[in-house]
Amino acid sequence: MSDNYITEVDILDEAKDCFLTYASEVLTDRAIPAAEDGLLSSQRKILWTMEDVLKMNNNSKTKKCNALVGSTLSTAYFHGDASCYGVLCKMAQEYLMRYPLIHGQGSLGTQEDNSLVASSRYTEAKPSVFTDLMMIDYKKHPVPTKETYNGEYQEPVVLPALFPNALCNGRQAIGISMAHSSAPHNLTEVIEGIIAYIQNPDIDIKGLMEYIKGPDFPLGGEVINKKDIYQAFATGKSSVSLKVRGDYTIDGNTITFITIPYRTYRNKIKEQLEKNVEMFEKALEDFSDKSNLGQNKLVFEAKSGCVNTLLNLLFKYTDLQTTISYNMNFIVDGTPKLCSIKDLIVAYVTHQQQVMINVAQTDL
Repeated sequence: MSDNYITEVDILDEAKDCFLTYASEVLTDRAIPAAEDGLLSSQRKILWTMEDVLKMNNNSKTKKCNALVGSTLSTAYFHGDASCYGVLCKMAQEYLMRYPLIHGQGSLGTQEDNSLVASSRYTEAKPSVFTDLMMIDYKKHPVPTKETYNGEYQEPVVLPALFPNALCNGRQAIGISMAHSSAPHNLTEVIEGIIAYIQNPDIDIKGLMEYIKGPDFPLGGEVINKKDIYQAFATGKSSVSLKVRGDYTIDGNTITFITIPYRTYRNKIKEQLEKNVEMFEKALEDFSDKSNLGQNKLVFEAKSGCVNTLLNLLFKYTDLQTTISYNMNFIVDGTPKLCSIKDLIVAYVTHQQQVMINVAQTDL
């Protein structure tokens, strides 16, 4: 072989360049959600396959989840069926998604234990009304597309996303050297905030917070340190985690939690009670879990005169008080960016303007 085909390179420089290229691809194409539609690549592939390839919508009959997973694997999803089904389940879980993107039938997870998911052959699903909004005018080429991994289809780079999913649904994701964490917000408040920005592009974070008050959790729960919401909205990252408590009532010596904090599960709370039994025995008389599907109800009987003591112990030693943090790294125009709440509104409005232009050009 001629020496012309051999190039000498420093192995450290080559390894660095290769790793940076790999890390960039992981972040931009898989691990971090896009600001325009708020979706991870895996979520987008599932929703696009259901709506565009399988011609489903919210008015369709549900299909078996193993059929939906198989179709997604055959069109665009290049990982395994188990991970694909896991992504599908999370988009249907009403305790994780403030506005679920998939309407599911069967055991797709509960707040008792998120691993309690039935096999995909026993469950069914279809797109929710919010996914229909995400796909409006898709046939009119409103967004750029790219080849799927097998070259058979053209999948969307982002969805048209009339529904402001990036702002309304919280999510957690992790990539190489970068992670994402965001909380859900109320759709009505978000729309009012978007309208306020359109009417006054110079509006500041305090102005937006007159409309978007803070996180709005799927099944309730209260942020204790509300003053720290401003920094999270202004910078996209909260240096002080927001403390979230479940909603509860007190009747005599009985404390009843009717919700538990966002992203917490009852089985973990029970484990924490057992682990700290010596701490609780001085104030806790009895405990019972009267929850049912879709409704939390944890009943604690306090010893006489120990209601406040028991309440403080529950908040200290269990997930009935927990923390959430904002770390809103999104992909904006193909590049990772830490986004404030206003940055996300700007990205949404800019995206919708381009979608409208593209649809109009197709109509012409």
